Amino acid sequence: MTDQELLSAAETGDLDGVKKALEMNTTGWALRIAARYGHLEVMRLLLQHNENVYALSLSEAALGGHLKGVRLLLQHKANVHAEDDKALRWAALFAHLEVVQTLLDAGADADKVLGQLKDKNAIKLLREARSKGARRAV
Repeated sequence: MTDQELLSAAETGDLDGVKKALEMNTTGWALRIAARYGHLEVMRLLLQHNENVYALSLSEAALGGHLKGVRLLLQHKANVHAEDDKALRWAALFAHLEVVQTLLDAGADADKVLGQLKDKNAIKLLREARSKGARRAV
C-alpha cells in the first residue's frame, strides 16, 4: 500500500485499509487527514501505532469542528500552540464554539489569536468563549 492509498483510507474512514497499511509499516500524514474528517477510530488506531501527532492534526480537527477528535489529540499531547495557535484561529473562523472553548481550556492563547483575526464574527465568538471560560474558573 502506498502513502497515497493510506491517506485515502484515512480520508474515507477505511479502518481495514489503515490497518493493512500499518501492517506494511506505511505511514504519512494519515493522522492529519483522519483528523480533518473526524474519523475517531482511524485516529485512535494511528495513535496506538505511535503515529506522530503532527502539528496540523489538531488544526485539521478544529477546522472541521470535530470536538471528540480535538479532545483525543489533546490527550495525546498535541501542541495547542502549534503554528501560532492555528487550531484556535480555525475553530473561531469556522464558528466551532465548543472546540474554541476546549482549546482555550487546554491553554490556547486567545489574545494572540484575537490580534490575528480580521473576521468580526470570529472575534466575537472568541471573546464570548474566553469570557465564558473566565466565568467558569471563578
